[in-house]
Amino acid sequence: MSPLSIGDLAPSFSLEALDGRRVGLGDLRGRRVLLGFLRNAQCAVCNLWVHTTARRAEVWREQGLEVIAVFESTGDRLRKQFAERRPPFAVLADPDGTVHDAYGSCTDAARVQRVVESGSAAEALARAAASGFDPIHEEGSNFFRLPAEILIDENGAIGHLHVAQDVSNHLADEIITAFARRSR
Repeated sequence: MSPLSIGDLAPSFSLEALDGRRVGLGDLRGRRVLLGFLRNAQCAVCNLWVHTTARRAEVWREQGLEVIAVFESTGDRLRKQFAERRPPFAVLADPDGTVHDAYGSCTDAARVQRVVESGSAAEALARAAASGFDPIHEEGSNFFRLPAEILIDENGAIGHLHVAQDVSNHLADEIITAFARRSR
């Protein structure tokens, strides 16, 4: 369960980006934001999300929506992972998961185990592998983190919360696009 509700002011943060600079939510005040909270730099399904989102990011930016991907990894691991496939949006390091937790991207070992046993994780990994993202274990990573996506309006308020029910359950593009197109 997310500690946040629709209409709440989004918690501020400042995290390290791929280029080493700090990026904070306050830097984007006046713009709508999609925050994608992802597991770790080596997560194949998470990297598929980045790849898929990158194809839509420019259109969303033109509509006033900025995308930020937040990984529970160090900046060094993220720079290594994205050295050849740098997305057109900020990728931020949250190595201790503090910002993930503040936004409701929960750790749930029992739920992740059920997903693995159900076969949906294998299906998600197959989709990721078909796009060139192989599953690689990141040493010290939190295997049990579930993704979350948060839409934040131009005033910094939560407009939509989506905490995944499994490792590949993401916010529908139609919801993101409708939020991006919403008049200011």
